[in-house]
Amino acid sequence: MQISITDWRPIPQLSLPLDAHEFVIGDVHGCLDQFAALTDAMASASEGRGHLTLLGDLIDRGPSSVGCLRHAATLLRGSPGFADCHLLVGNHELMAIQAMTAPVPADPLALWCSNGGDIVLREFGLDKEAAAKPGVLKEVIREHAGDDVLLMMLHGWKTHRLVGNVLLVHAGIHPEASIGEWFGGDPLTKDPQDEDNHFAWIRFPFLRHAEAYPGGCIVVHGHMPERVVQSWKGRSPEMDHVPSLDGWRLGLDGGSYSTGAVLGAEIREGEYRVYRSSTR
Repeated sequence: MQISITDWRPIPQLSLPLDAHEFVIGDVHGCLDQFAALTDAMASASEGRGHLTLLGDLIDRGPSSVGCLRHAATLLRGSPGFADCHLLVGNHELMAIQAMTAPVPADPLALWCSNGGDIVLREFGLDKEAAAKPGVLKEVIREHAGDDVLLMMLHGWKTHRLVGNVLLVHAGIHPEASIGEWFGGDPLTKDPQDEDNHFAWIRFPFLRHAEAYPGGCIVVHGHMPERVVQSWKGRSPEMDHVPSLDGWRLGLDGGSYSTGAVLGAEIREGEYRVYRSSTR
């Protein structure tokens, strides 16, 4: 496993509470070895004082979604390396939760499976027909991963964290929405097909924006691989590109399931640095 950490880089527009020390991890997608190595490296830098936030999309597409869920549950219970840990929900977790909890799970289950959830079902030894039966997914998750993982998936997540003027969220925020409006309501009832109005799905209205986000925020997010975003903007980065602040946002999706890289960041007053954990 290879761990790289950039030099410290300035964020002149950053405003954090006194002594704030934040660690953030982007999309993991079942890449357990990279996830564990990254949290170990961050814990060494944190020395028990930093706050860890997981930006969601722990599951789907990669080889060990169950292992990633267990590792996250361990961190949420308490790690000597961090003062605390926060789990934000990604669109992949929302699809899984909707498949577990919908009264008629056929449509949510189909959406999840078409986005990598079928790989998770195989980890559980399930096919779609078996998983569609009411209550089966919950029971199988409990059997394979434990009660603490099931509770974490159903109730242990947040939609976002706001630390000073840093907004931590899975996908982003619409530049014309207030923070209160954007995160209001029950995310489990929001239409994932209306991605421009969903905090866990939004892409282009958020990514096109170059100024401060609502509330004067810098947004730290995942959801769309940063190499894809930069290519879309005509910058054509290399596959192992380590992201940097792009206007008022920092994207931490390393495209883990295809590149083998999980990305994270350490943020303190006035500066940040990027971590990369990779098998190659």
